[in-house]
Amino acid sequence: MTILNRRRALTLGGTGIAATLLAACGSNSEPAAESTTTNASASASPNAEATSASVTPSATTPAGPSLKGELAVDSFSEPGAFEAGNEEHKANNVPMPNEPAKLRENSPEGLKAFAAYWVETLNYLMLTGNGTLFSNIDHTGDYTSTIEGFQLIYDGNIGWVTGPARPLRGTLTEDHPKQDGEIFTWSMDMAVNKDSAIWYKEGRRSKPLTESLNAPTGVVKGQIVAHYVEGNWRMVRRTPGSASAAPSVSASAVASSEAPAAENTAAAAEATEAAAAESTAAE
Repeated sequence: MTILNRRRALTLGGTGIAATLLAACGSNSEPAAESTTTNASASASPNAEATSASVTPSATTPAGPSLKGELAVDSFSEPGAFEAGNEEHKANNVPMPNEPAKLRENSPEGLKAFAAYWVETLNYLMLTGNGTLFSNIDHTGDYTSTIEGFQLIYDGNIGWVTGPARPLRGTLTEDHPKQDGEIFTWSMDMAVNKDSAIWYKEGRRSKPLTESLNAPTGVVKGQIVAHYVEGNWRMVRRTPGSASAAPSVSASAVASSEAPAAENTAAAAEATEAAAAESTAAE
């Protein structure tokens, strides 16, 4: 693996989780910043209302029994007794989430099933580097960089995620989602396990997921933002039908704390490699 790819893996692995969670949840782990997120999202672009942390007055709430509570899939395929990753080895026998029966149902129950599966396939990706399940439901392709980041970390033997089988747990905090046109939003808390971390072989160092997500309390508060199209639910990171990304202040705020430095390092590494190649050619 080249220096540039290694740096890219560290950048995507270190900040990709934050960008993925916060963009998907339209959230911010720090309560004081929530009003800033709402106001900035509403004024930054005409399309911002689709992914704003607030819901427009025209939003409606479907009726029915309360669906509030922890997100959980119906079952897992377990190849054997789970063995958590540690400083010596990757996780073994990671449980693979099975598709919920209502995964593709166009209903609040279907959205809840989709959100649960989305979280669990993200957990599976984080613990194995295998993004097949996650990419199968990432119908917009918005989270490709997250998948690539973890694949680079695992395939390049750079490191792995340590700790329990479920680094992330989602809990719906409202009885029902709100609907505004094609867009559904649902308040959610994402609990980050304080025993989970990314272990980097180089330097033998460990970085807690709570630190990567800028979630010192272990909880990321926000909301699911999704829409239903062509028989599938899709997490919305950009306005449906638009090629440009919708503003995501909360995601960029977290990612910017680390990404710029890492990206500059990657650029410097690329320049160094090019200079070395030119020097060798000159000799």
